[in-house]
Amino acid sequence: MFRSSTSSSESRRRWRRAGLIALVVVFAAELALRLPGVEAVIGPPDLYYQPGVQERLAALEEVQSNQGGIDVLFVGSSVVRTNISPYEFDATLAADGVELISFNGGLSGMRIDPTRLYLERLWLEVAQPRVVVQTVRYEDVIGAEPAESFEPFAGGRYEPLWLSESPLAPVQEAALDSSRLVQYAGLLTEILVTPESAFGLDGFVIDDRGFNATQRRLDDVRREFAVEQIPGGPAASRGYDGPFDDARSARGFEMLRASIAVAEQSGATYVLVNMPEHGDKFLQHEGGEEKYAAYVDALREFAVAEGVRFVDVTAGDISEYQDDARFADFNHMTPDAARAFTRVLAAAFLDEPELRDVLAAG
Repeated sequence: MFRSSTSSSESRRRWRRAGLIALVVVFAAELALRLPGVEAVIGPPDLYYQPGVQERLAALEEVQSNQGGIDVLFVGSSVVRTNISPYEFDATLAADGVELISFNGGLSGMRIDPTRLYLERLWLEVAQPRVVVQTVRYEDVIGAEPAESFEPFAGGRYEPLWLSESPLAPVQEAALDSSRLVQYAGLLTEILVTPESAFGLDGFVIDDRGFNATQRRLDDVRREFAVEQIPGGPAASRGYDGPFDDARSARGFEMLRASIAVAEQSGATYVLVNMPEHGDKFLQHEGGEEKYAAYVDALREFAVAEGVRFVDVTAGDISEYQDDARFADFNHMTPDAARAFTRVLAAAFLDEPELRDVLAAG
């Protein structure tokens, strides 16, 4: 009986020692992973669906540290990150007496609803902008079903938790926020697999305001369409060769309403911008010019109905943007064209007295 009691006591002591050692190891590992030198060697943890998110967050933190805050936040898909230069936007406004700081939060693979999700769960909280500028294209408005819209997020760490209805999701998110060990979980697998970027970002430099110019060439893209013999060429995807009508656009406008609500609930002013695409997407089809004009009219009517501001630099005419020299592909502009477009966009903001007042209010 005595030996059994002693054995039991010794066993408990061994378990306590093992538990204490485990806690010390975990604590030491947590501290080690927070050392700048360690992160410099192994890199930051991959927490989002693409590295561009964390790169922009780091740039945003630097801007906030140096400038004190963000006035204007641009959000949307890859055409935002490649086509809008905050430096050009700010400089154009400053030349007219409006001083502000803008930031580019455009991300590849974004549709309207994912943009709303990122606004709600990330950008509005960390950037705290006075003005949210969301850009859309034709394919965004008539585009994907919600389930398809969120497909790019499957490989992220945060995004599945944002979408989850599980009661454990907030707990898991809190652990991901606070623990380096949780953040770096799966690092060895990532190092061994070394997957390529799903969004072609490798080698593209993101500047310290989030601008990420593309280096593709439109003539290469045209050859790709020719070699692959894609029917309809650049208009083949997302229904550019189909009609623009209420049935196809209703879901897109419904999603935009959700984005507006999220932005306005935060106290930000919401601005809707039509992003020009290569004119061939519309004009190679009979009635394409009228279809594009109908699309822009629908955006304008929507903005009026929702009480938000709308900016369209094309005036409903896409023919000016049928110039190959402006585009790296059928969606993304060349670096020089993107900077020129940004200056035109900024001038359009200044031309609207109410919008100018909003921008100058900071």
